[in-house]
Parts: sequence; C-alpha cells; structure tokens
Amino acid sequence: MTGQQSTNPREFRAVEKLTSGDHVNYAADHVSDVVTWQVGHAAAYTDANTIPMVAVTLIPPGGGEPVLVRERRGVTLPVSTEAEIADARAEGRRLALAAALHQLASDIVRNRLPLTGYHFRVSAGHLDSQAEVQRWAEYLGVEVGRSGASKDIAVANSSRPIAEDLSFDVHAQGNADPEPAPAEA
Repeated sequence: MTGQQSTNPREFRAVEKLTSGDHVNYAADHVSDVVTWQVGHAAAYTDANTIPMVAVTLIPPGGGEPVLVRERRGVTLPVSTEAEIADARAEGRRLALAAALHQLASDIVRNRLPLTGYHFRVSAGHLDSQAEVQRWAEYLGVEVGRSGASKDIAVANSSRPIAEDLSFDVHAQGNADPEPAPAEA
C-alpha cells in the first residue's frame, strides 16, 4: 500500500524504517477499512524472486490478534496521529469489554451460576466529561443527573428488569459541566 500525500500534511515512513512501537495506518486483507496498528516488529528479507521485502507484524493498539504483512522495501505507510492512536485504543477497549461480557454471559449459562434476587451491575467507570455521560444517558433512555455525593459529578443510571427478582443495572458517571452562576436580581 503506497501512501499518497493529501492536502493535509501527514508523515509517511518507509516500511524498512518502521520500528517496534510505531503506529501506522494500514488496510490489512481481512479488514475493509484503513485502521491504526502498532508495529510489533519489522524484518527486512529478500523473497524467492530476489525482491527486497519487509515483513511487518501489526498489532491492534487496544489488543487483539496481530497480522503479518509483507511489503516491498521503499513502500511508505502513513504514520498515525495521536488522535487516531487514541481512537484505536478506545475501540480496542470496547471490543475487549464486549468479548469479556459475551464470555461472562456464556459462563453464567454454562456454569449455571446462581442469580436469585440479584441486581447485576455494570459501571462505565468515571468518564472525562458530561458529554460522555450524556451519550450513555441517551443510550439508556434516562436523563443526566448529579451525584448525591458531589455536584461536580454527572450521573446516568438505569435499572432494567430482565427476569423475576433480577435486574440489569447500568451506571455511568463523569465530570459534570459547571453549574451556571445564579442570575443577579
């Protein structure tokens, strides 16, 4: 995949100059779109037709199965921006959590884990902004509120009954937007 310069300045790096820890954008065969990858390692070699090549191990930044790609020496790849790397890591975390939740669901059924009179709770953790809490609130169909412990914390809570004596509770919290100052009379 040879990189092309666009109107946005972007750094490109030849595959033979890639080092472990670099991040590049690449469309692997099994992925339909260009995605951000972390370089595991790159090794130069000469193929059976005496063509100088580089084998590059690409790893999803948020974890997952690495892929091995082979490119001719001299081929350039776009270096990922910090924003692209952060987005790829966040996507990796989402995929890892989804896989863990699927595994937990399977284990609950397979191992017949007890759930009588139980609230099954999931927390999204402490998010960076009220806007992120708002995204959870919209998904859950609830309004954003304020924490009883601190007005500086925005919260979104949902309790969904799923069976007799069993509910699925979701909690998201994050930094709240500052409350507007009271209007002067």
